[in-house]
Amino acid sequence: ESKDFAERIAWFLFLVSLVSMLFALIRFYGIWEFLRVYSPDGGTGRLSGLMRQSNTFAVLSLLGALAFLWLGHIRNWPIWLLGGLASLYCYGLVLSGTRVIYLLYVGAALIVLFQAVRDKKYRFLVVILAFGLWFFVVRSFAFALDELLTMYFKSLGFMPWEGVLSRDIEFAKDVRLSEWYVAWKVFLEAWPLGVG
Repeated sequence: ESKDFAERIAWFLFLVSLVSMLFALIRFYGIWEFLRVYSPDGGTGRLSGLMRQSNTFAVLSLLGALAFLWLGHIRNWPIWLLGGLASLYCYGLVLSGTRVIYLLYVGAALIVLFQAVRDKKYRFLVVILAFGLWFFVVRSFAFALDELLTMYFKSLGFMPWEGVLSRDIEFAKDVRLSEWYVAWKVFLEAWPLGVG
């Protein structure tokens, strides 16, 4: 009974996240005019889905991806379906531009690792680790693909914004890392209470 409940939750997460992903891509590239009017993108250059906030979108997308990977694992879905959906989810996660998914992924992978060691069944752990590696493969060409799609949809009269610029995401990442470094130094100098 608990496995049936887990499977229903996984289906729910998978379907809601898939709808959110498709909505995000359609809205992001301005494919349907009425969606732009109903839910305009603020020009942030980040995918945000149904929630209109990129971090929430990324968390839902990653949970949905993990849910569909588990469903594919227990139902033995064909590899082409798993690979295609994994690519779609990875592309959306890259375009969300958020870093919270890395922590969530590591946490989920650790849970799966502990479960695999306890049950001595490692197949799903391999699937989760392969998804993590595939994310970095997709990330390496996602910005180039986005530029091509942006040019294509602009030539059709859609997409009134620039799309995701990899230099902006890299700049934001570099700034954030330097801010964390300074914050860590301040924390160590004023340990344990900080500076207010």
